[in-house]
Amino acid sequence: MSILRREPASGQAEAGRASTATAAGGTHVGPGCVVRGQITGRTDLLIEGEVEGGIDLEAGTVRVAPSGTVRGPISSSTVHIAGRVVGEVRGREAVEIAPSGSLEGDLAAARVMVAEGAYFKGSMTMPTEGSAGAAGGRSRRPAAATKS
Repeated sequence: MSILRREPASGQAEAGRASTATAAGGTHVGPGCVVRGQITGRTDLLIEGEVEGGIDLEAGTVRVAPSGTVRGPISSSTVHIAGRVVGEVRGREAVEIAPSGSLEGDLAAARVMVAEGAYFKGSMTMPTEGSAGAAGGRSRRPAAATKS
């Protein structure tokens, strides 16, 4: 039995474990599993266990489930955090922190969504038009505030 499991592309995941990440043929770090080291690839990744090390996906989405924990940097097209992340997070397209999510580290993304009840401690960088992008841009822009 392996810690990392690649689900069949047909979406026939175990009952109760189907998700966007695994149904599309992504990789799954299951509950109770601990992965130490660097994870790289071009597929979606669902984390329900623990990852101690960096995650660098060229394409795809990293999903940290409510039971999941990541201690290390994450870089991907899209990152959804419903569990706990301690480390820098870079989303080339978007980063979302769910109400149950916790991020302790700097965040860089073109689009950022932080739900009410979510925990975020760090700085945020959002690239502007013409900058080098979320993965490499250094332009700092405060979050927009609206008047009621």
